This record gives sequence, C-alpha cells and structure tokens, in this order.
Amino acid sequence: MMRHMSALSDIFDDVYGYCYDMATKRDLLHDYDWLLQGPLRHRFIPDYFLVSTVGSSWWVRLLNGMSVSMGRVSMGYYVMRRFIMLMYDVQVSYARHIGIDSDEIDDMVSTRDWLLTRLVRVQRSINGWCLIELFLFAVQWMSRVCDDCGFETMDMASIKADLNNGALRVLQASHWEWLTSEQRFYQLLSASSYANWLDIVVPNMMSNQAAYFSHIDGILRGEGSCNDGLLQFLTDRPRRILYKCDNAGEVIFDLCMIQYLIHMGHSVNIVAKQSPILNDVTVEDVHALIHEQAIFSDIRRAFHDGRCCVIVANSFAMVGKYLPLVTQQYKDAYAWSDLVWLKGQGNFQTMPLFNHYRAQYTNNYRKRLYISFVLKSSVVADCLKQVSNDVRLGHPFQRLI
Repeated sequence: MMRHMSALSDIFDDVYGYCYDMATKRDLLHDYDWLLQGPLRHRFIPDYFLVSTVGSSWWVRLLNGMSVSMGRVSMGYYVMRRFIMLMYDVQVSYARHIGIDSDEIDDMVSTRDWLLTRLVRVQRSINGWCLIELFLFAVQWMSRVCDDCGFETMDMASIKADLNNGALRVLQASHWEWLTSEQRFYQLLSASSYANWLDIVVPNMMSNQAAYFSHIDGILRGEGSCNDGLLQFLTDRPRRILYKCDNAGEVIFDLCMIQYLIHMGHSVNIVAKQSPILNDVTVEDVHALIHEQAIFSDIRRAFHDGRCCVIVANSFAMVGKYLPLVTQQYKDAYAWSDLVWLKGQGNFQTMPLFNHYRAQYTNNYRKRLYISFVLKSSVVADCLKQVSNDVRLGHPFQRLI
C-alpha cells in the first residue's frame, strides 16, 4: 500500500472536502416551502437520519449521540464503517467476477483499512452528515481510489448496457403485448418493483441477475396483484406524475410502466441523473432507450404532445436526489405534479417521511407519494414500520402515501 499513500491522502482531502461543503450548504438552507406544507417544527434534512441520530428508537438514538467521542467503538463510527465496507464488498465482488488477480484485490482492500483509520480523525464532523452524504462520500472515494491508484474500474457503461439488454430480452421472451387491463397494470407494477434488485450495490447482483430476470419473466406471465389503492387513485382522473427512475435494467420496466400510465391518459415527467453514478440511469440513457427501442413508441409520441419529458433533480452526480440543491426545473415539475413516484431505496431515503433526531418528526409533503422498491436495508425497514405492518427484508414494498 505504501506506493498509494500520497494518493490516498489527496483523494481523501478532495472527497471529504466535497461532501463537507455539501453538508455545510445544507445546514445553511432553510427554505422548503416549495416542498413541505404546514408549520415545520424541526430542521428538515434530506434523509431519515444523521450519522449521529441513527437508531430504531429514541433511546438508541440517545445512546448514539452520547457515544460520539468514543472513537472506533462509537455507534457513529460503526455506521461509517458499514458504508465503507459495503462499497468495498461491491468492488471486490466485481473484481472476482471478472477474474482480477488476488494480490491486486488484497492491495485494494488495504486502502480500506487506511480509510477506516483516517475517518477516526474527522468522525465528529461526519457525525453531522446525513446518511446520503456519507454514502456519496463512500461512492466517490471508491471511484477515485480505483481511478487514481490503478485498480480495475467497473465498466459501468457495459454493465448498464447488459442490464438493459437483459431486461429487453425478458420482454421479448414473454411475447409482450400492450393491453390496458387491471392484470397488465399489476404485472408491470410488480415487475418494475422487483427489478429494483438490479442495483450494483447489491452484493453479487451481477452473478444473480439471470435469476432476477427469470423471476421477472414469471411476474409478467402471472396474474399480478397489489392492494395499495394506487389504481383507484389513477382512475379517478388524469394525473400529473413525477416519476423518479433508479437503475439500469430496472428502467426498462419503469418505462413500460410509464407508457402504461400514458395509455391511461396521465402526463409524466421522468427524473433521471444529470451525470453517471453507479448504475443509475442518466437523462442521456433514458432518451436513448425511448428513441431507439420500438416498444416505447407511445412515449415518443407523448414527448411530441407535451405529455412527457425527462428532467434532472440535481445538476451534479448524486445518489438518490439531494433536495437542498435541486434544480429550478425540478421544483417546477414538483409544483406541477400531483403524484411523486419514488423508485428505489435511494429515492425513498432522500425524500424522508420522517426526520429523526432524539425525537421523530413528520415531514408533510405538498404532494402524494408512491414508493416502490425492494427492501434491502434494515435501516429503511425500521422507517417503513412507521407506515406499514407488512415490512419484510428482501421483498418488494409498494405503498401510496
């Protein structure tokens, strides 16, 4: 690792400084009237937790706050370590998947140990970050370490193309036909939700993707069902929907869902990323799929009719979205909409129903929300238990709120 030492220090300073500045800007912003309604009795944060307030109950959050000066044995450090370990687990899984030499993998893992030691020195500062800011730090760190230290970088363009092509093959194999029926609606709803497994941060996603596609194929050939009130909401009258996409592969089934919504008479603004991050879909990705794939011809027509467009939430690469620094285009689209459709844990986590300090505070949004993803995190599960008794890790979750 010695040959990487100076590079690691520079990378840390750059990435930490970027996320520190982001958290500082967030602390200075207090105008969320465009987003929330009613009196705000707390300081809104764009996540369920700060690092120092993670906990499933008020007393666990109290213990977290009390442990901030305990270094490596504090709860905050445990949270930081989990995020860093996740990103390295993903990178190591990819390296093994493509046959990278074990010595190079060991060399890369040694940079993780350097980082975990270095984080102790800035732990007090990071305790004030949202979880999404910490996750962005972990993502950017991993990317820079691979680029600057010469480790094998994920070929994300190829990974995304393979996922999209795999999803399109599922549609072709199921002899897909556009039918407007309750069964078809629920098939698409279930398929798009289950497809949230196609997330690069899911351990062993690449080796398991064939099984995921096989399961989705079964969904599209099955009955499909859901009892969350969404269909009734959508059949009452034409709606204006702000649909936030998540991952490559998954986006194919999202676009099928969006095209079905257009068939129902609704208008849809699709939200994608400004620039690449992980295997999240970008505006460029969505435009290419809509214009190159014949199956999405009705979305193309909706573009020309002014009933559909693609926008960004942030002008920079971001996991989920970052509400303190959204674009004016996004604010206008939010004001226009009467339903915000959140795909994926990242989009759910960064539009929190609650903010947790020692107490829990409810965020009252101006718009109704529909959430749809596979539940992969115990932290997210704890949040969902506030709104549902049917919360199971490893299963899709869908709910109109």
